[in-house]
Amino acid sequence: MLDVVAAEVAAQVALRREPLVDLVVAESLGGESLHAQVEPDGDAEGDENGATHPPPRGTSAQIHRRRRHARPSIIAKDWRKRASPLISCLPVRERSRPGNRTTALPARTAARLVVVLFALASAKSVGEEKTPDKDKASALAALKEVKIDVHSFKVVESYSGPVTYYKLVEDPDGDFIRGVYRPPLETVTLAAEVPEALRQQTKRVRWKWRAQVFPKKGNECAPGYGDSAAVVYISWKRGLKWYSIKYVWSTEAKKGDVCDQKRNLFVVQDTVVLESGGPSNVWKEESIDPSAEFRAHFEGDVPDFVGIGIMSDGDQTRSISAADYAGFTLLH
Repeated sequence: MLDVVAAEVAAQVALRREPLVDLVVAESLGGESLHAQVEPDGDAEGDENGATHPPPRGTSAQIHRRRRHARPSIIAKDWRKRASPLISCLPVRERSRPGNRTTALPARTAARLVVVLFALASAKSVGEEKTPDKDKASALAALKEVKIDVHSFKVVESYSGPVTYYKLVEDPDGDFIRGVYRPPLETVTLAAEVPEALRQQTKRVRWKWRAQVFPKKGNECAPGYGDSAAVVYISWKRGLKWYSIKYVWSTEAKKGDVCDQKRNLFVVQDTVVLESGGPSNVWKEESIDPSAEFRAHFEGDVPDFVGIGIMSDGDQTRSISAADYAGFTLLH
């Protein structure tokens, strides 16, 4: 399924009285048309001599058929339709605990107890010592996860052209968004809101992305070549001012570089090259600490973390750009 991205052909059709809906006709990257394969009737299977056998029956046979015939489906989604609330989050209240009564100890006994406790705290064996990595892992394990449904992403109208080039792909391994930009379309950005209860509580943001087609000579740090196979925006807001870090999967820019910094009264943004170059068609998982990232790039206290955006573009290089996005998770 994934080898047909570069040659998808977008078409718009009218369904009854509904608005125009994007559909996709796919062709293979090698230029060969995709033809339907004729299957034997009744799911019959052949052996080496060409003989056919009746299909198996029972529960195991049903599972067997599902796995054989499971296929991802591309959904013509209206990305501009008003969304219902992204996630319903209820504040978690800690149960009150009754106070513990303490009894005064004699002075000599208390002194001995302090000495014993101090000795125990100081006498850690090498095997019991906690390393920073272990502390970090245990802290992450204690966090709760809130997943952002890919169906909740909507077009950011103020930063987008009229034609949406994103598709929702329902796959047995998990739904994802596929963006396939083709010139001369105007770029389109999708975004999902962060629930209010998590805007000051999110400790980490995770997602995975998969570059499919890299824009020709795309380099976010070079004027005139600032196109990306994949972009994920992490955005904060204080009053009327927006802060964003634009994480990109670049064609040629050096991994780790920070460039294309924007500073004005209403928008503050840095571009960070998180990935660069191939291989394509391979999922990569990312994880960031949003508060730490804000402090590393901007000044002042960390404002509310309000949204996550995605974009694939190729308007500057006038070339095709494509990527898949999935697995958006907030840890708090």
